[in-house]
Amino acid sequence: MKEARWYFWRPKIIDTDFLDNGISAITLARTVPELVWNREWDILKVLWLLRAAHVELEDTEREIIYTSTMRYGEGDKKVNGLVKRPSADVLSAHPDRWYYYSIMIHEQVRNTTFSMLDSLVADNQGYDKRYIAKFLTGPHGRKLIEKLSGKPLNDLSKFICSGISEIAAMDAVYKERKQYDRLAGLLMQLVILNEKFKGDEPDPLNLSLAFYRAGLTPISQVDHKPLIKPKTSNLEGVSLA
Repeated sequence: MKEARWYFWRPKIIDTDFLDNGISAITLARTVPELVWNREWDILKVLWLLRAAHVELEDTEREIIYTSTMRYGEGDKKVNGLVKRPSADVLSAHPDRWYYYSIMIHEQVRNTTFSMLDSLVADNQGYDKRYIAKFLTGPHGRKLIEKLSGKPLNDLSKFICSGISEIAAMDAVYKERKQYDRLAGLLMQLVILNEKFKGDEPDPLNLSLAFYRAGLTPISQVDHKPLIKPKTSNLEGVSLA
């Protein structure tokens, strides 16, 4: 069995990264009423700890992180879009702001999932700045922006960080469930998330909530201990540490 981790970045309340602050604040404000309406008080209590403005997927075997970015590299080596980066380069900066969910998958599943991601990186089609609207408006607002601008905000050849992370999770978890009848609860939450966002990429906060609802425990990057008291999980084979 091999480990895969989904890392989530929590911005400070106030700092110089206004984009991440804005994404976090707006997605929090949009999510709170939904949780209150559904009376999900247990999740509402931990929402501030789970706030997220970015998400990365790590292949722990090769210590490589997959993400989509507008600002990786310098000069003629600058990459705009889907990239692979050494884990140490990403996680060493402000480790106190990172937490992750960990699952154990069979080696065959790991190999095929990350091979798929390698192919997408090799065929990188860039990153559209207008995609930020997906974070800030949600699926309904995106439709309005598309109508007013006359341009689609959904290009299947491009990815945002939460989009590629969700695709990888769906791919790995579905293969595990199909072949070994494992992680069915996480697969169900990812399907619900996909329906909620009408097939579009979810924001990082809601992707984090999908993992949490499935029974996985967020782990602090600082000491690799549970960020929140572990929930009772019925997910066979899930690594909580």
